[in-house]
Amino acid sequence: MSEFIGALHRLGVFTRQEVHLMIYDDALVIAVSQDAAALLGAAIGLGLGNVMAERMARRARSKSAADLAEEEAGNRLIPVDTVESAELHKAAAGLYRVLDLKLKDGTVESLKWQRGDNRDSISIPLFKKALGDRFVVAFEDAPKP
Repeated sequence: MSEFIGALHRLGVFTRQEVHLMIYDDALVIAVSQDAAALLGAAIGLGLGNVMAERMARRARSKSAADLAEEEAGNRLIPVDTVESAELHKAAAGLYRVLDLKLKDGTVESLKWQRGDNRDSISIPLFKKALGDRFVVAFEDAPKP
């Protein structure tokens, strides 16, 4: 079974969905929630969004990546062995982080989040553990994993 490594929350800036990235040793799962409480919490800035994010992470800990990906129609599974390279860089004057995943089939999957929600000191070690040498950080002031 997949080993759950960690999660990033509130990806996809200004979307109508609550989007999370669940990181496993063998896959990344882009998990969406259309739960009304999560959307309301995200929209009005209550701690409700954090509660929903923690609930999603709890579910991820008890499931394999493939099982979690199958829970909602909008979820997507990206097996780690399909990732050729991954680069984390800054966007919008450093306010956002973007992870570009170049897949072996030539497609590029870009994930964007605000740095306040997912600090570099947390996200960088998670990606390094899951993706190994395929993961690079494209800015110099990043914390070392």
